[in-house]
Amino acid sequence: MADPDFWQPHFDGVNFARCPDADFTVGDRRFGAFVHDWRFEPAPVWISGDYKPMQLDAPSDDPAFVEVVRQALRDFTDIEALERSALARRLGMSGAALRERLREAVSQLATHPRDRKFERALWLTYIEPKQKQEQVAAELDIPFPTYRYRLQQAITRLAEQLRPR
Repeated sequence: MADPDFWQPHFDGVNFARCPDADFTVGDRRFGAFVHDWRFEPAPVWISGDYKPMQLDAPSDDPAFVEVVRQALRDFTDIEALERSALARRLGMSGAALRERLREAVSQLATHPRDRKFERALWLTYIEPKQKQEQVAAELDIPFPTYRYRLQQAITRLAEQLRPR
């Protein structure tokens, strides 16, 4: 694309990452490339909007940390379990402080319109659980497999927010 800096926000919004190594100039005009790995995110997932923004050269997810976050979410309503949780130890927090941090982190997902679906899945499943996961999927008006995929993506995003730097 000509003027890639102008187009960057648009391509970020449709999950095409900037590939600066492919930039080139013709005459006085600069061109940039935006890429999408269809193997990582196939067209049906991309079209549904249930995707995670792609980052080139991003560090790989730490599956162990994601699992620690998932377990803390499962324990969200049990303050004693949160007190003993691996996430509380890793973050150096009490159970009550961890509960508040999880609530804040989930709420932060709602600040961007594209992430609100992740916030809703986490909130209805873990923060204020009132029903079974099948019922949460129905309340969100999405098929159960889409709900499960969305929940996994939401937990991964939450882990990225909570990961100690």
